[in-house]
Amino acid sequence: MDAHIQSTELPAPLTPPDCDLRGYGFMTLYGDRLLESDFWALANDTARCAGLQLWWAAWKQVPAGSLPNIDAVLCRLAGFDRNLKKWEKLKKIVSHGFVLCNDGRLYHKVVCEQALIAFGRKTQRTRSQGRSTCRAQRDPTR
Repeated sequence: MDAHIQSTELPAPLTPPDCDLRGYGFMTLYGDRLLESDFWALANDTARCAGLQLWWAAWKQVPAGSLPNIDAVLCRLAGFDRNLKKWEKLKKIVSHGFVLCNDGRLYHKVVCEQALIAFGRKTQRTRSQGRSTCRAQRDPTR
């Protein structure tokens, strides 16, 4: 499917369009959940590493948790440089857990779950800082 085609038959994006976690150098990784997952059981070491690289790349995209649905880009983000032959061979397992949504992007269910939590905290912190700034402007002795 072309990345620019939208479809109402596909699910809605799993994170909002403004979900931006760039600059957040930390993503929660639940060890038990990962090590007991189908992905971990089915993937070889190369695919596991490439999958983790895609998760991290998705974390830094906007919206967070998503990737463009473009094989050449995914190949590079997975650490295969321009080796599309290797990407095609491992694509199915490396992209395990990603779903194509109606905005044409791929979203990883678990990465998005964690992105929503982090984005909620970021939004709450931004609002709190805004209130503190307003209070300080009203009362400069604080």
